[in-house]
Amino acid sequence: MCSSDLAPNYRAQLASRPLHLPVVRPGERCPTSASTPISNSDFVGVAHGIGPVRLLVGSRHGIVDLISQPTHTGWLAAKTLWFSAPRYRGPFLVRIRHLGHPGPVGLLEDPAETKSFFTPAGPTSNSYGGLRTVPGATWMKTPGCIAWQVDGLGFSHVIVVRAVCTRPDCIDPQPHGE
Repeated sequence: MCSSDLAPNYRAQLASRPLHLPVVRPGERCPTSASTPISNSDFVGVAHGIGPVRLLVGSRHGIVDLISQPTHTGWLAAKTLWFSAPRYRGPFLVRIRHLGHPGPVGLLEDPAETKSFFTPAGPTSNSYGGLRTVPGATWMKTPGCIAWQVDGLGFSHVIVVRAVCTRPDCIDPQPHGE
């Protein structure tokens, strides 16, 4: 087999890109991303970001309401749905960070283990009407400014939201001054 017959390792290529997340200093406002309402036959909510891969989380622009999770003691969560526009069928990598102060964060179903995820080119097991989707959750120990960097073929963009603990079922396990 010739080396030219090997498929490109897109996961490694995308993971090698540097993060270009905003810096948030104590007392600074969280620089939330653009968001737009979205409604189709499969989901309704607020889509955050402007690229070919976007995040559906919450129902308010730039703000995500967290809930306490009894299955993962000490963690707060927001249900998420990543989706790619029908025109983009390539691979993408999502990485997450807590801005402004250190704090553990996670993605999908295992908050302690998953700091990024990779979706290969082609359909997902959750594709609908031309949209490729990746359902899951975003996890954190404390509310605050959360950023995801989404890298794909020909693009890299950042999505930032302010995660808040306002619902009665949300108990901030580690109170802080944000």
